[in-house]
Amino acid sequence: MNMIKIIGILFILFTGIANCATVGTTGADFLKYIPTARASAMGGAAVASSPEGAESLYWNPAINAKYWNNEIITSYIKWWDNVEYGYIGMAFGKIGINVTFLQMDEFVLTDAEGNETKESFIPRDLAAGISYSFPMLREDLSFGIMAKYIRRELEDAANAFAIDVTALYNMPTIKGLKVAASIDNMGSKIDFGGTKDQLPLTFRMGAAYRPAFLPGLTAAI
Repeated sequence: MNMIKIIGILFILFTGIANCATVGTTGADFLKYIPTARASAMGGAAVASSPEGAESLYWNPAINAKYWNNEIITSYIKWWDNVEYGYIGMAFGKIGINVTFLQMDEFVLTDAEGNETKESFIPRDLAAGISYSFPMLREDLSFGIMAKYIRRELEDAANAFAIDVTALYNMPTIKGLKVAASIDNMGSKIDFGGTKDQLPLTFRMGAAYRPAFLPGLTAAI
């Protein structure tokens, strides 16, 4: 079975799995926010085009299957109403660690009549992951897997665990062409006082091409 058929089967399988998650009913949507300027400027077309190192940990750890250096990348965003979002990624060769957080202003609780009480809370979201990437079957194909711990704090706190699985294939017949796929946030539901929310199961598939005659240019989809 050639690689095109394998990619086609993975696409059908992953799409079927992704469709099981009901749109608009997931918790921990902060896991879908784009953490880096480069990928944001490209509209999120980064599953195949991310450079080796710490930036690829969010999009596709499989990119680091042949990476041997150490790198740290961090970003911080402050949105309206003092919503803060931050990301740090650390690549140690094939092993990666990343942390994402989201925090808002303090909320004051009210009673049944709408009167403020003396109790308050600060909404916080946190995700911490560790990944490993490796070549498989042949040098052109690599895989990555990331295990995540997710915590949400509102008035109460809830925890969840998830796994990301990613793949990257360097086309041997077309030098400079890569295709990639990932399925993120497969795992347990977040339980707030008996209300269980699905994690935002996300499927991505993309390609990136860097022509030999223009080494500084990458086209991605």
